[in-house]
Amino acid sequence: MPQPPWTRVLATGRQFAPLRRVRHLTADLVAQTQRARRQLGTVIGELVETGRHRNEELGRIVRSRADRQFAGLGLVTKQDLVAFERRMRPAPAKQTLQAKKKGAARRDEGTKSTVSTVNRAR
Repeated sequence: MPQPPWTRVLATGRQFAPLRRVRHLTADLVAQTQRARRQLGTVIGELVETGRHRNEELGRIVRSRADRQFAGLGLVTKQDLVAFERRMRPAPAKQTLQAKKKGAARRDEGTKSTVSTVNRAR
């Protein structure tokens, strides 16, 4: 006996019902995976940023403690060396000429006083 058309439709519907459910479950699973991926990306970004901040803080702590230790040793700093070099550097030419004139004037004064001392002794 031939089956009525509606029974074939019903049988076909029964075959597609699990496929629809599988497609629906698959779509839900994909959506959950995408949400989890976004959340994981956010968490990873926060962890990287936190690690960067902690690394910078650790560097500051180490630098400050090392500076304190070096200061306790009495070592010369780069700024100290620069200041010392400035003091030891010869004066510019203009100042050198003035210093020579002053030195010559002092020598002349020293000679005069020696001469006058010698004249007194006679």
